[in-house]
Amino acid sequence: MAFNISAVLFDFWNTLFIPQVDPVTYWRLRAEYVREALESFGYSYSTEDVLNALRHTRKVCDVIRKFGNREISVYGEVAAALHFLGIESLDEKLVSEVSKSYARPFIETPKPDEDAELVLSTIKEERGLKTGIISNTMFSWANRELLRKYNLQKYFDVLIFSDEMGRLKPDPVIFRAALSRLGVNAENAIMVGDEPADVIGARAVGMRPILVARSGVNAPTKDVIVVRSLKEVLEYI
Repeated sequence: MAFNISAVLFDFWNTLFIPQVDPVTYWRLRAEYVREALESFGYSYSTEDVLNALRHTRKVCDVIRKFGNREISVYGEVAAALHFLGIESLDEKLVSEVSKSYARPFIETPKPDEDAELVLSTIKEERGLKTGIISNTMFSWANRELLRKYNLQKYFDVLIFSDEMGRLKPDPVIFRAALSRLGVNAENAIMVGDEPADVIGARAVGMRPILVARSGVNAPTKDVIVVRSLKEVLEYI
């Protein structure tokens, strides 16, 4: 069953890009990179101390994100983590450099879904549809670097990132912004993602959601197309 559509929008993490390490390894790697960065500024902490600070700060920031529906940038979250560690004299250079280290696992550990380029090239080049990304992210510069790393940026007409918008999915504002920049109507657009926020936000503005559930359903599925692979999305376009 294919729809009459003009545009396809994608989530980023766990939809187009798949992490290649488990969450425990990912966060420990992040803590080690941050520890090394702090050491270069003369601060000595154990990896465990840094990991504890990062996890504590993430929990607090996620509460703010959930109830305030506002993104907190990596710089804000890192600054809070450094304060938790007892570093009170924060400056822009320190926060900036530590933030780069914080983002390294995001850039280094994932790879594109095995069918990502096939799906994107088919949608963009063969079928002539408009494409975009709508992603909740605290460091859009890292998302862009990852797209460039795998030469996938060429497939997208618009990139909508929560840290640049100041809003988080499923806020309809972030979806309407994508539709407006693409110049398409909601009823002629599909949102492909793996989270409830992708489904809820798409529905709120009248887009058709497709849920990518590789290992099980984790979002409301009534009247939602559920696929088990990214490649399967092509059957509905």
